[in-house]
Amino acid sequence: MKNTKRIFSILLTLCLILGTVCTPAFATTFTDAHGNVIELDDTLEAYSSVVLSGADNAARRGETNLGDLWTDALRWFVTSGKINEYFDEDDVTAGNNSVAVDADHVVALWNGGNLRDDIAVGKFGAVELANVLPYPNKVAVVYMTGAQLVEALEAASQGLPYGDATADACASFMQVSGLKYTVNISETYDAGEAYGSHWYKANSIKRVTVTEVNGKAFDASATYAVITSNANFNGMDSSYMFKAAVAENEKSTITTAVVRDVVWMYIDEVLENIVGEAYAEPQNRISMVFTDAHGNVVELDGSQEAYSTVVLSGADNAARKAETNLGDLWTDAMRWFVTSGKISEYFDEDDVTAGNNSIAVEAENVVALWNGGNLRADIAVGNFGAVALAEVLPYPNKIAVVYMTGAQLLEALEAASQALPCVDATADACASFMQVSGLKYTVNISKTYDAGETYGSNWFKANSIKRVTITEINGKAFDAAATYAVITSNANFNGMDSSYMFKAAAAENEKSTITNAVVREVVWMYIDEVLGNVVGSDYTKAQGRIQLVGFADVVEGKYYAEAVTWALDKQITNGTSDAAAYPTFSPNETCTNAQILTFMWRAAGSPTAEIENPFTNLDDTKYYYQAALWAAEKGMISGTTFDASAPCTRAMTVTYLWKLAGSPETKVDNKFADVAADASYAQAVAWAVENGVTNGTGDTTFTPDATCTRGQIVTFLMRYFNK
Repeated sequence: MKNTKRIFSILLTLCLILGTVCTPAFATTFTDAHGNVIELDDTLEAYSSVVLSGADNAARRGETNLGDLWTDALRWFVTSGKINEYFDEDDVTAGNNSVAVDADHVVALWNGGNLRDDIAVGKFGAVELANVLPYPNKVAVVYMTGAQLVEALEAASQGLPYGDATADACASFMQVSGLKYTVNISETYDAGEAYGSHWYKANSIKRVTVTEVNGKAFDASATYAVITSNANFNGMDSSYMFKAAVAENEKSTITTAVVRDVVWMYIDEVLENIVGEAYAEPQNRISMVFTDAHGNVVELDGSQEAYSTVVLSGADNAARKAETNLGDLWTDAMRWFVTSGKISEYFDEDDVTAGNNSIAVEAENVVALWNGGNLRADIAVGNFGAVALAEVLPYPNKIAVVYMTGAQLLEALEAASQALPCVDATADACASFMQVSGLKYTVNISKTYDAGETYGSNWFKANSIKRVTITEINGKAFDAAATYAVITSNANFNGMDSSYMFKAAAAENEKSTITNAVVREVVWMYIDEVLGNVVGSDYTKAQGRIQLVGFADVVEGKYYAEAVTWALDKQITNGTSDAAAYPTFSPNETCTNAQILTFMWRAAGSPTAEIENPFTNLDDTKYYYQAALWAAEKGMISGTTFDASAPCTRAMTVTYLWKLAGSPETKVDNKFADVAADASYAQAVAWAVENGVTNGTGDTTFTPDATCTRGQIVTFLMRYFNK
């Protein structure tokens, strides 16, 4: 025993002298996603100077640096000839012991769903590769025509753009080596027959374009060796085309090479165990593009990623109807772009030469306006990026600065709101409605727009200001004579939609200009630099910058319009709905006894009755409790029960008012043929006519038995209490 201890001590001393650590030779094991227990090679060690991105479904969203490295390893495995040692015995016997195309026709494809973890900066080994790919995949060779290859990529990209609802389908999205391709996410995938649980076969090629293969033109009729996994070989995920191609070419095969081992060979033999700057960023093999509303194909920045904790509302014409949280964010970004000074880098050369390289007003006079019609999609809760912004704004708009007087700004907002309230018939014209930052304004939707000269296909210039009131500018009083810098789009600068006043103001002030800044990029700067890539509680809902006052169903010219405004001001009623975009009054809705007496009680100042409750069916939980007691106290109603829900007729209504006035003696002149001289309400009707409370429903009719409407009662009340 002493000799054994002495020997161990000597060995330990030698280890310390040599700077090594002696550990027992136990290999690490790993249970893969199929339940296989795999012994890992603990001697493998490399170093990465960059984070290789695989976590958080990164490789399902777009090209990643890890996807580039992974597929480079697969392609190198073939083009270097290493694969020749890994064909199985049957292939070798059949003479299938090398790849049957030249290197120019070798490409590698790998499902983003099978890159499942990051490799962090620092040392890494077999454990980290097993975390990235927790499957025992082997390298497969599938011979495909170019046409089959492009269909395979089309099917693989069907779930894009990535979102919570499409995450499973995006598992099939392909990382690549040896080719470049684009995915046009504005094109809808042409889904055919269902395939598996999340995918469909492609009826046609609409989204994917292969732009080159190993630096050469793509050839739809050529044969390519696609290096991939045994799972794709067998038709996993959306890979029906791999399976079909395999069936057509007997040289397609699954080798004995384990994919993780191949990746390690590449890291060891090619990269010499250091993953460096070559893989700092994705290498632009895959481009996400978007065809905007003008037909321009725009390449999107796949590196942009943020998270929203709230739904930002742009779909279903939301921003044409009223203020939205997305409208607030969008205009905040534009105003910030100016007040932060960022804009100074984006004036064009002619402006800079002319000395027009900054904003010519103080920050407190800077506002932003954006057409609701150019906010066209929601941004859902979850991760989002350039694709989501392109769906919101499918136009290549640039930031413009228009210097306006306050009077011009007010007219611009008046014209922009001319079509409200937004309904199907007015939706096109409501595209001009302005979301704002740096100001607050109200629109009285009960007022009729004073339409002047026709402008464009859906609009009219404003003859006067009737609907819009600007209540403040950046916390200060609005000044009609002041000059404001209005940050908007190049389209408004040029007079789009109802923006004739923008165009006129731009012509009057030579400092008004269109910058080089793309609006979507400005919005992203704000999300990145100000919000820290998280859209949070500040944008949970619209921030109260735009108030729509009045009622959507009450317009000027109706007999009750003035009375409704009076009743609203006196807090007699708040209307019938304020939950929708536009509050309603429902002037033609009929009233019950409880409603009529409550209106009267409120018009009288909501006094507290001093009598005991005479009604056996009434308790103080009812909204009309005090109104009913007050009416009983005034002698307007009597009895021991109160029929709250009974319809209240026009005759009953004027009778209540007549009794409230003290039941004065009034001569009945039989003006109305439908009011008999001996009717119980005849004096009340005569009194109401004499005092201007009603003129009847016609020259000779009062219609006493008709149920009183909301429009009629507020009209009666205004005339009575204002007499």
